[in-house]
Amino acid sequence: DERGSLYREVLRGHSGGDFAWLRKLAAEGEGLVRWMFAVPEADNFHEQQKVLQEQAQHRDILLIPATSPLSASSSTDATTTTTTEQLLRVFAAMQDFQFRWLIISQQDVFVHADRLANVLQQLPKPGHMVLGDWTVVNPPSGGQPHFLLQQPFFAISRDLFALLTWPPLNGLLRSSGEDPQYGDLSMAYGALNAWFRILSIQRIPIPGLHLRKTEPIDRCPTDTLALSPLTPEQL
Repeated sequence: DERGSLYREVLRGHSGGDFAWLRKLAAEGEGLVRWMFAVPEADNFHEQQKVLQEQAQHRDILLIPATSPLSASSSTDATTTTTTEQLLRVFAAMQDFQFRWLIISQQDVFVHADRLANVLQQLPKPGHMVLGDWTVVNPPSGGQPHFLLQQPFFAISRDLFALLTWPPLNGLLRSSGEDPQYGDLSMAYGALNAWFRILSIQRIPIPGLHLRKTEPIDRCPTDTLALSPLTPEQL
């Protein structure tokens, strides 16, 4: 849609500003950073043609299946409307790329590029790592505590990505049905958390994440590494 297109223009650094975090991150790792925008297929011909024209111009768009009307109508938060099918389409497209980290971010997230680069550089050689906003959930009924990854912004190491896309493991990674801890597995939010639960991974919390804030955002906290949700104008 028009709003998504505006976010992409801002993030590419084509909106007249000098502080697009995605462009700055790519400049810091010149030749080492590549981005891709995962865009759901439009539900009408006119919108779809506009996306195709944008892709022809920038070559940085991956078309993914459209979000179901039920999911789209129940929430405006892409974190909770992204389907597992969409996530798997992104993973499939990334399999032939060589990278150390796969960083996944929603369009309305601001990232302090210098701080992110510093965090990644200080880590030892990645080994089944997931960096992000990790919390421990204690069920009110007294059940087993479990880890929860908030997903507006996170990063996974290449070796863990390779494991998630390894065909012999696919049968163990459920993508449908209900999970007692993480809910609907047809949604990426539930599926990813359920997959990480059965794998031996390193959960690395990133300091300075202020994600999915509900109050109006009128300033950036001094320790911020990532902040959301922001409008295209605020980015």
